[in-house]
Amino acid sequence: MAWRDPDLKKRCTASTGTKNQKLANQKAREQQDKLYRIAQGWYHPADSHCDKTLESAIEEFLKSSRARHRFQTTDAYRISLSVFQRNTECQLLRQVTVNVIEAFINSRSGKVSSTTINKDLRHLRTFLNWAGKLNYLAAIPKFSGLFLPTDKSSPVMIPEHEIKAVLEVLKKKRLKLFQPTDWWRVYVQLALFLGARRGELLGLKWSDISFKEQSIKIRRETSKGRRDRTYESVTALMPLLKDWYESADSVPLSTDSVLPWSHTTRRQLYVDWKKILKAAGIASERHFKLHNFRSTCVSELLESESSFTVRDWVGHASVTTTEKHYANTTKARREVARKRRVR
Repeated sequence: MAWRDPDLKKRCTASTGTKNQKLANQKAREQQDKLYRIAQGWYHPADSHCDKTLESAIEEFLKSSRARHRFQTTDAYRISLSVFQRNTECQLLRQVTVNVIEAFINSRSGKVSSTTINKDLRHLRTFLNWAGKLNYLAAIPKFSGLFLPTDKSSPVMIPEHEIKAVLEVLKKKRLKLFQPTDWWRVYVQLALFLGARRGELLGLKWSDISFKEQSIKIRRETSKGRRDRTYESVTALMPLLKDWYESADSVPLSTDSVLPWSHTTRRQLYVDWKKILKAAGIASERHFKLHNFRSTCVSELLESESSFTVRDWVGHASVTTTEKHYANTTKARREVARKRRVR
């Protein structure tokens, strides 16, 4: 790369550090953008008065995130960055260094789990990488070696007898819940059958259900992967959805939610769920999460289907995600042990 430095009044050159044409062009564009920002007075490593404050940089980052990500993703960034702000004395963005990040980790250790700290670190890393790309930072702090070790437990696979106990409670008992038991019965059946995420299920519209084609569509607006996917020939689910459709007080519109949620937050969802598990006689230490329906679905499918089929079924970006984070092979290993023979 070659350019004329406005301060030194001379021609400067630098290598892009790669022989790949695409990467070289990207490096050149980044350098051009940096020179433009310096010329505008937006950034210069030597001028502290041009530095961005940490607060204004975070606000700009969250605004950018809202335009590109789901609300839940941006909200997770906001929470983690707010925690970082409360636990550091940095006022300027350039003051965030590896030493500051290590002090943040030490201040949180013992108060919250290592998993929570690592989540905050991942979100902080995303924010600092964003700031580096916009040349708000002269150097991006390195996160290698900062993440805490955590115990990797197998994904939870809900036992069949506990699933039956929950469905039995929703069918027979009258519970005082925020949502009616019929609503919960439909939610549980959809979550187990499809392995869909909570936001995808709550985002379903009646226009996404085709009784004629026996299909269900998950829209990209509600999906974490930001991609549409369609479940075809889901014949087994249609009677349940048909009964739910006909049980409404008035004929639902195509724009109405399949699982209406009128509350401002989703806190009530978890309050209801704890009551249901308690009524089903499931001990508090055995309480499973709503997201465990997804890992249960994945684990069951992997016993008979290929990883690629399961990946597309649940909407993962790669097979690695499916196998690493959602597959519980306990049941399959027992079957293997029964089939093995001693020679």
